[in-house]
Amino acid sequence: MLTGHRSAPLISALAVGVRSNLDASYWDVLIKTGTAHLMAISGLHIGLAGMLGFGAGRYLPVRITPGVNLVERGRVSALVCALVYAALAGFAISTVRALVMLLIWYVLRRGRLSSSAWTALLLTVASLLLLNLRAAAGPGLWLSAGAVAIIIAASGTATAISGPVAAVRLACRVQIMLMLLLVPLAAEIAGGISWIAGPINVVLVPVFSFVVVPGVLLGLLLWLPAPELSGVVLKALATFLDGVWHVLEIVAAREFGFIALHTASGWSALL
Repeated sequence: MLTGHRSAPLISALAVGVRSNLDASYWDVLIKTGTAHLMAISGLHIGLAGMLGFGAGRYLPVRITPGVNLVERGRVSALVCALVYAALAGFAISTVRALVMLLIWYVLRRGRLSSSAWTALLLTVASLLLLNLRAAAGPGLWLSAGAVAIIIAASGTATAISGPVAAVRLACRVQIMLMLLLVPLAAEIAGGISWIAGPINVVLVPVFSFVVVPGVLLGLLLWLPAPELSGVVLKALATFLDGVWHVLEIVAAREFGFIALHTASGWSALL
């Protein structure tokens, strides 16, 4: 269906977690631009699936049972949508981590338990270690937990965002803190540091959050009931992603934004 589109392997990776079609040339661009995390079905994607599920369950004017609690229906549909998306990705470790956190969020809300975001994060890490103690030996758990911890710290105590200026300011603060505080772990995994990852992600994370991932989810939802319409959605998304990928290739080819650790000078390595 997407033959001829350079972004076809990217859509496969986002839709069903198939990354075997992403050859070395793709990973080279993703690593040098600091965008490899966008290609893993992880917390961002599971969270978006849950958010869309919550919106559908809460706001769609379909009353299955008279007098049903719409908020509760939204929470259940959020879990179901996240579970289905994780199943499509083969329950990869990154998706299981996000599912556990979403389940803890549901239990806390269902039981009307007062807790902070830090409590939810610590409960998630403890649960994941109970499920699989070997996860402590890999970087994935700590990279995910560290990223969430940084987002919580950068967000502060604000529970609502007042206006677009505040939203942009918060997004920039979060991205700068992520870029700086995750440098040691990211450098170890990628073998270098992408100094342009921050500004690129400030643009691409919202693009993937509000355009790409919802487009992929919509294409998947339409696949069985309306395959032709699903094809139209996915082809339009592939055309859009072709343009995004072309820009990323140009940026990665400049070689000015990525410092490989084995070639770093003494001062740059120290910094």
